[in-house]
This record gives sequence, structure tokens and C-alpha cells, in this order.
Amino acid sequence: MTDQPAGWYRDPLPANPDAPETERFWDGGNWTGQVRMGSRKQRAAWREEALAGRRAYARTLVERADAGDAEAAFELAGPVEGGTRAATADGDPLSGWWRRVFAYWIDSVLVSVLGIILSWRFLQQISEAMASYVDSSVRAAERGGSTPPVEPLADALVGPFLGITAVFVGLWFVYEVGFLKAFQGTPGKLALGLEVRLASAPGPLPWSAILLRYAAKLGVGWLAVVPLVAVLVWLYGLLDAVWPLGDPRRQSLHDKAARTQVVRRRGA
Repeated sequence: MTDQPAGWYRDPLPANPDAPETERFWDGGNWTGQVRMGSRKQRAAWREEALAGRRAYARTLVERADAGDAEAAFELAGPVEGGTRAATADGDPLSGWWRRVFAYWIDSVLVSVLGIILSWRFLQQISEAMASYVDSSVRAAERGGSTPPVEPLADALVGPFLGITAVFVGLWFVYEVGFLKAFQGTPGKLALGLEVRLASAPGPLPWSAILLRYAAKLGVGWLAVVPLVAVLVWLYGLLDAVWPLGDPRRQSLHDKAARTQVVRRRGA
């Protein structure tokens, strides 16, 4: 900057590099100790530039981590510093609890509709098995005979119910993981102006965070097939859902596991 004429310029060493607000006087050869506050327009532009720089750096970190860079992965997994119930440490506004609830409701409706469509063959098999059992029971009653045993009906229902379970488990996995990787949010979140980001840095999510978030949010539901564990799974799901109400960073338990936060998209 030796050829720059004397004057006031953006401070090269602001007190808060993430939110620069000051100008410093350049005497033509050196920076002086004279500092003054920039205009509101200047401060807004500087903050946007600083945020853009952090996002670009975060994208680079994620790309390096996905490529197997251990140092980048270690930095992404570092401790979360700062942040409040209103915003992340670098100023992204956090989502409120009700907005997250409505987003999940939208996602649940969409997955349910898709699941029913994809499971239609299994639903028909269940309907046919039930109708056949009812018809057999009615004919037996008309002849004065005993009600047919339920074991054949139960055997006929096992396959379709397992098929429906597999469809919904696979659908939720593809839905949650796919949309988070591609868009940083599910359709429900995107519709309400939300996205998921790392708590430590903005930008796209690495596979490790996405898969860990899925496992802690929906993957634990697989354990419900164990009778004695089902109650614990239900309690965990309830606790996970209400945890953001009392958390200082509005994180649910699955957010804490994956070190993510749900934020409002800029302009939303």
C-alpha cells in the first residue's frame, strides 16, 4: 500500500475481524494510531465481506475434510465458541422452536405421502389378507363352524409389514441425508426459510456431520424393535424434540451430536 495516498481506509487490524467497524488513517507510508468508526453503510458492507470470506473458508474446509484431510476434519470438529439463543457465533440468526416443529411436520407429511405410494403393493397385500380372513370367518359363522385360526393371517401380514417398514426407513434416510447434502435443508426447512450448518462455520455440511445427525435423529428409531428398548427410544425422541427450548444455542440432541445448528436463511 506504499503507493496509496494519505487518507482514511478500512482498518487492517479491527478489534473484531468478524465484524469490522473502524477506519484507520494512512499517512502515505504507515498506518497511524488514528481510528474512527465507519459509516453504517461501510460497516454493513464490511460485515458482509467478512461473512463471505468465512463462508468461502468453511466450504474449503468441508471439501478438504471430505477429501480425507485430517487437519481440516480436526478444525471442523473443534470446540464451539460463542453464540447465543438468537444467533450463531458468527452472526447467523437461529431458528425458533415452532418454526422447526412446522418444518418437521411438513417433512413428515411429504414422507408419509411418498411412503404410501411406494408401499402401495404391500398395503394391498395387507388389505387382501384381512379381507380373506374376514370372508373365511363369515362363511364359518354361517355354517355354524368355529372362527378360523389367526396364525395364517399373522404369517401373511409379516412380509407386507416388513416391506412397509423397509420402505419408510429407506425413504427417510434418502430424504434426510440427500436433501441436507444437496441443499443444507429438507423441503420442510427450505419452505420455512431454514438451513442446517455446522456450529463452528457456515457453508455446506460434510458427510460425517450429515450421517451423524441422521443417526442421532432418526437412526436410533431402529432400536425400537427391541421391546425393552422401545420406551427408552420414545423418551429419547421426546427429549430430543423439546431440548432446543432450554438450550443456550437452541440445539437439539442430534444437533449437539453432529455439532450443527439450524439457522434462518439470509433474507428469510
